[in-house]
Amino acid sequence: MVAQQLAQSRSRLGPLASRASRLSADVFLLLSSGEWTYVDLRTPEEQEEYGTPDLPSFSTVTSHMPGGCGRVFDREAWLAKLQEQFPCGAKLVLACRSGVRSKDAWRVASAAGYQNLLELDDGFVGWEQRRYPIRYDDDIE
Repeated sequence: MVAQQLAQSRSRLGPLASRASRLSADVFLLLSSGEWTYVDLRTPEEQEEYGTPDLPSFSTVTSHMPGGCGRVFDREAWLAKLQEQFPCGAKLVLACRSGVRSKDAWRVASAAGYQNLLELDDGFVGWEQRRYPIRYDDDIE
C-alpha cells in the first residue's frame, strides 16, 4: 500500500520525484518495511561520527572519496561496487550527508539500468532533522 501511495505521489509531482524524493515520510515507511534498502554513500568516518539509519535493510557503498582537491567520484568503480551488491531490480534509496553526492550516484545507477531507485533529497541531515532512528557503532553488540 505504501508503494502504491508513493507511486501516486510521484505521478502528481512529475519526473523530478522519481529522482529526488522529498516524500520523506513515504520513503521512511518503504525503508522500514525492509523491502527497500538504504544505500549510504558516506565514508565510514562520516558514519562513525554521525551514525547511520537504524533500518532492517542498510548497506554502505561509498561514492565520493577524499582526494587532493576535495572529494573525487570514480563513477565506474562505484558502479562496480553497487553491482557487486545489488542486481538492477533491487529497490534502493541512495543517500549521503546532504543530498549532493546521492544525486551524482543516482544519475550513474539510473544510466546503468537501475529502475527501482530513489534518492533522499536532503540526505542524512534530513533523516536526523525528522528524528528518524539512528544507530551508532557503540549500539552494536
